[in-house]
Amino acid sequence: MRKIYKQLAIILLFLFLTGCQSAKEEMIKTVHPDWSESEVRMAVSMYENHPDWSEEKIELLVKHPNAFNDFVNFCKEASFEEIKIAVNNGADVNVRTNDGITALMIASNEGNLELAKFLIRKGAKVNATTNKGDTALMLAVQEGSLEIAQLLVESGAEVNTPMNNGWTALMSAVYNGKLEVAKFLIKKEADLNATMNNRWTALMLAVNKGNLELAEFLIRKGAKVNVTVKEGWTALMEATKEEDLEAAKFLVKKGADVNARKENGATILMVAAQKGSLEVAEFLLKEGVNVNAVNQSGDTALMLAAQKGNLEVAKLLVKTGARVNVKNDSGETALVLASRQGNIEMIKYLIKEEADIDATMNDGWTALMEAAKGGNLEVVQLLIEAGTNVNAQKGSGDTALMLAADKGNIEVAKFLVKEGADVNATMNNGWTALMSAVYNGNLEVAEFLLKSGADANVTMNSGFTALMSAIDKENLKGVKLLVEAGANINARTADGKTAIMGAAYIGNLGIAKLLVEAGADINATENIGGTALMLATQEGNIEVVKFLVAEGADVNAKRDDGGTAIMAAAYNGNPELVKFLIEAGADVNAAKDDGTTALDLAEKMKNYEAIKILKQYIE
Repeated sequence: MRKIYKQLAIILLFLFLTGCQSAKEEMIKTVHPDWSESEVRMAVSMYENHPDWSEEKIELLVKHPNAFNDFVNFCKEASFEEIKIAVNNGADVNVRTNDGITALMIASNEGNLELAKFLIRKGAKVNATTNKGDTALMLAVQEGSLEIAQLLVESGAEVNTPMNNGWTALMSAVYNGKLEVAKFLIKKEADLNATMNNRWTALMLAVNKGNLELAEFLIRKGAKVNVTVKEGWTALMEATKEEDLEAAKFLVKKGADVNARKENGATILMVAAQKGSLEVAEFLLKEGVNVNAVNQSGDTALMLAAQKGNLEVAKLLVKTGARVNVKNDSGETALVLASRQGNIEMIKYLIKEEADIDATMNDGWTALMEAAKGGNLEVVQLLIEAGTNVNAQKGSGDTALMLAADKGNIEVAKFLVKEGADVNATMNNGWTALMSAVYNGNLEVAEFLLKSGADANVTMNSGFTALMSAIDKENLKGVKLLVEAGANINARTADGKTAIMGAAYIGNLGIAKLLVEAGADINATENIGGTALMLATQEGNIEVVKFLVAEGADVNAKRDDGGTAIMAAAYNGNPELVKFLIEAGADVNAAKDDGTTALDLAEKMKNYEAIKILKQYIE
């Protein structure tokens, strides 16, 4: 063959140059009947450039150009004989992909015993790991390849080397239900009680998969039934979570502690209550667990069942003596938790079992408030029909109606008012349902409240009004609604601020125009003498400034300390406003009580454009 290559190097060159196609094809067939012209050229080129290469290596590279520089992936597609050729011609059996995978791992994963033996014989490292920590042994175990697992261990593979996340070969065998492989690993001293990042043990995995045969074997060989992992989780808790009664009974028979608790104090019965594991819950209760035990937050199994809507478990718990009206550390009851989640059937059942419908949380929160906030009309109706106090207030004074208004729950709001909710009830600070609705842009609720008798002029303790809350949120429609409802345009807060001042401060021209059209006093002063014009100037709201001046705002009005609008413009370095105010008649020579002028303030702040303009007008 090497002579043929040598001849071809000369003959093919001639034939390619002359373009004799039939002769080329005949010559190619003499080299290899299945090769194309390009493959022959490749072979000739390799022969010329690498005269030391064997013929089998050249033929391999013609078929698999990446056999050596991508050996691992080559092993996935090549035959055993081709892999042998590559290795015997210098391929590195320990080369790794970017993920850390080796050829031995490929062989182990595919159950290729012959290839695995060959690679190990050629020096493959049996304990090499991928970037995630996988080993050839783990991959063999995962596929249930007992013979390869035996080969690897006999060749020095570490049985207990974990992945980066703590996963071990034994866990892989258990998770995949490979009993014989698991038996072999345990015989080779696999750690029965190792944990995966403090989350799983082999026994827990067997329970999770419902594989009691494996679980039985693990326990017999020394797996600890009551070992705890992250957050205090146990194998019995795992069986309970999986609603596996048979596994739960099996574990208890093997000594599992039915009274074990998680780190947060949660019991196994609570796990059953949350998951809805009725049969397991019944079994645990027969085993004598405390139905009224509490976790560190004071929650009971009944509360957790109510929260998750697991009605049948709740019925079982109550039948067994669970206290319906017990409170957790936050003051929540089972009814409050069920109302928060909108669990209708649970609520009906708890009411039937004499749950306290007006029980309050530590801050005064009630089940009705939970339902109103969540917009659950059916729950609201249930609670009111059962006689709950529609006007109950939290410690801060909130009512169910306020919470419905806050969230824009119009149907709930309508029903509450129909059932006697006070539309003008106030929080401790004077806040009302109308303020909540307007502040949050829930205008349908706001309009309904006004039609139902809500007072648009109720003020908070600070003097803040519903109109001001709408302005704060730049809610033009809300402002219009309140103005049309008779809101006092010129009402003042405790510090003397008015609605027009709020609009000027935030720079909302549309609201400012609406207020002025409705009769707002544009020259009203706050307690320290400030005006809407001063506030608009201070914030650089030039369009509002121009509008206010056009409507007659006093450009020379003074605060108690003598400050004027032009001083604010000069201080903030707004030359456009400085010029506008001067042209509107502002006194550039006016001074504060301490003698400071607009120019002084501009110079202090190094506002050079303002300084330049002011100097042009100073006498």
